[in-house]
Amino acid sequence: MTIRTSITHQLLDAYGVTRLLRSKAAIILERIARGAGAVSWYVCDCEAALDAISTRFKPGSVVSFYFDDRIKTCRAEDLPLDDIDAIIGRTGECVVGRVADNGIDIDAFGFCAASEVRTEFSGLHADAMMIYGPFPARDYSPDSAITFILPDDDGVFRAHPH
Repeated sequence: MTIRTSITHQLLDAYGVTRLLRSKAAIILERIARGAGAVSWYVCDCEAALDAISTRFKPGSVVSFYFDDRIKTCRAEDLPLDDIDAIIGRTGECVVGRVADNGIDIDAFGFCAASEVRTEFSGLHADAMMIYGPFPARDYSPDSAITFILPDDDGVFRAHPH
């Protein structure tokens, strides 16, 4: 186990992520350090999934775990385009994504019109799992949203552009 991996596991425990996963699933947003705005999205519903996901985190990233319903899930056939339009009207964009067949990775995009969503996801199977919601902030609330910065490979926490 690397220094970074060890510290990451300590952070997951200290911030209560592991504890919360015992009772509810999370949508995870990783803001990649020095990634020019690149992000990775994940669904996490158990500690085994968290172990798999945490090995993918990039050094220095900011990771947010959303345990509340700010990012909603639904089947593709139930994707509420009216709700997506309302989110776009309030915030200027809406994140919509498809959960991969592995049940962990999410292929998500920011959309500025519900018609773009229809075009992007038109060929999906009706039962494909989806997420949608406003692009979330880096919030911290012990029972609903946890955000922290990951160390670099050498175990040092540095300020990076995200």
